[in-house]
Amino acid sequence: MSRLVSIIVPCYKSEKYLNRCITSLVTQQYSAIEVILVDDGSPDRCGEICEAWALKDSRIRVVHQNNLGASVSRNKGIETACGEYICFVDSDDWVDSDYVSALVDAIEMTKSDMAISGRMMLRIGGKEERYVPKNLYLKDEQIKELFIDPSFDYVRGGPCGKLYKSEVIRKCKLAFIPDIHYLEDAIFVMNYLLKCRSIVSIPNVSYNYELHEGSLVFTVHSFETESMGYWRFKELADLCAEKFRLQTQDRTWLNDNMLFMIHRQISAAKEQKNIAEQARSLNQIDWNFFKTATKSGSFKQMIYIKTLVNPIFRFLRIVMGLI
Repeated sequence: MSRLVSIIVPCYKSEKYLNRCITSLVTQQYSAIEVILVDDGSPDRCGEICEAWALKDSRIRVVHQNNLGASVSRNKGIETACGEYICFVDSDDWVDSDYVSALVDAIEMTKSDMAISGRMMLRIGGKEERYVPKNLYLKDEQIKELFIDPSFDYVRGGPCGKLYKSEVIRKCKLAFIPDIHYLEDAIFVMNYLLKCRSIVSIPNVSYNYELHEGSLVFTVHSFETESMGYWRFKELADLCAEKFRLQTQDRTWLNDNMLFMIHRQISAAKEQKNIAEQARSLNQIDWNFFKTATKSGSFKQMIYIKTLVNPIFRFLRIVMGLI
């Protein structure tokens, strides 16, 4: 008997894409699914569209909530899910008909704790880019390849394109952190990886992600929020490095993200009211990591440094001996 897969879809301001997304889910070759549509207080017709689909297909369940964000929506989906497996699909994306079946086959054939597939990215203007992970079974310390192998670029961090065991999520009380708004999805994935004994990746590109104007919004939140996200990411990065025995040269993806998160903290500090507040915030930044990473870092890391051109920040970096 086929095991039930719960597909969790947070819905917010996506009425233009939502029918395409849901159509791709209800036409899956793997029929033992439940689709949990979480209407995150969307001001458009998302809630109405969700309810209409629920009337047409008994496998669809709809949850309505006030606008609390994608993390709360995903957590509500996890709480509601009845499936043995869980996967996430964003409401402005769509999947091919073999998406679920390929992931289920991979995780069951290898008895892994997580399955990962590739994605197609449709850029503005219509250019398609395909990101195809290698066909790998990784156990224990071998999971380090997920952080190293370039075939995992653009697929390793996000929650979509992956199949999770609901038992692992519930037993370990894993959840998305609502107060973190940048890389909160990668934090969830890393937390899950730390509970895995084995994972499997397949060169199947069935998840389709379309970049549109709404995808490009770059919002920096308060310094406190940005700082909390950084320290949580760093904690998990260090735990992953220890568990999977990552060497310094294996941490490029982790370090690049941590440097960009520091850049976001600096941007948030720049928005504070006076120099005294800015200085207090700057003093809380992980400058030790910044110095170490940028001395032996990648070209991308050096670009981040050159973006910090505000005179007061340049002055403070000089005073602190950073340049």
